[in-house]
Amino acid sequence: NLDRIESNDLKNVWSTLQTFFQSRTSPLGKATQEWRSRVQFLVPFDRDKLEELWGRNERQAVEYGDNVEAMHITESLSLLEKSLQITIEVPPLYPSSWSTYIRKSINEAFPNWPKDDKEKASECITRLTNQLRQPPTPRLIRVVINRAAPLKYRWRNEISTEAVFTYAFYRHLQNEVAFTKRLLQPTGSFSEISGISLQTLRKEMAGLLFGVPKQEATQLLLREPIQKCFRKVDSRGLLGLHKTFGVGFELAFEKYKNDWMISESSNVEEQRRAANTLYPLVRGYKADLRKAYVLAFCEAMEFMFMDWVQSENI
Repeated sequence: NLDRIESNDLKNVWSTLQTFFQSRTSPLGKATQEWRSRVQFLVPFDRDKLEELWGRNERQAVEYGDNVEAMHITESLSLLEKSLQITIEVPPLYPSSWSTYIRKSINEAFPNWPKDDKEKASECITRLTNQLRQPPTPRLIRVVINRAAPLKYRWRNEISTEAVFTYAFYRHLQNEVAFTKRLLQPTGSFSEISGISLQTLRKEMAGLLFGVPKQEATQLLLREPIQKCFRKVDSRGLLGLHKTFGVGFELAFEKYKNDWMISESSNVEEQRRAANTLYPLVRGYKADLRKAYVLAFCEAMEFMFMDWVQSENI
């Protein structure tokens, strides 16, 4: 398979193949070893890749009826014409062909699964692969299914089939850091799935990422981003996390408040950062959603006030 060979090695491999091509077609070879006449060589190749490899071009007059045109003939095409007797073009995959393959692969991987779960898995993989610029390869489809299988067997109904296969797809394409960033993006990171909200999807995939129940996963996911918002005095970032994760954010905000909440031992700069981060949220956020910030802001202001009182000897 010439498409799998690095360009630096391709010329050497091609030269080696000529030994077999020439031996097969030589009269002496046919006379001495009859089996050679029955040997067929199949050589998958990408013409564009070969043209890039050799790079040198020639012009050759090609006659079409009464007209003679100068066609662009590359060295690679000339070599292929000398070596290969028949060229067969392979058409690209089209959606219905890989959808059929997806369903077949899922049936083979999960013979005892309920029909409903199989349909959800098939629809999920089809939807995800439709986002790719190129048609999915059979290898990609098998890899996603094989990655999803042990997760589904482990978590069963605790985590939805859609979340398992979406996670398996993206984790195959992205490392842990990139996938975590995708989970934290407010919009556009995952497409809508019928019957499951994006918040639930994020929560379940976070559970798969950390290997914990989905109820605890969001708290683990948000711990570092919340700390980062306080270090950078990023009120908008904090607000964005709250809008994206809702109640999950409020639980994480409360559980890990000791990581960022100032105390009597905090210095003035830490107090200032905490107060400035929280103040825009207390002042301008919706009243029914800002409860999580009010107490924290008041405590920050209290410490700042006490420091000022002590520094002024009041």
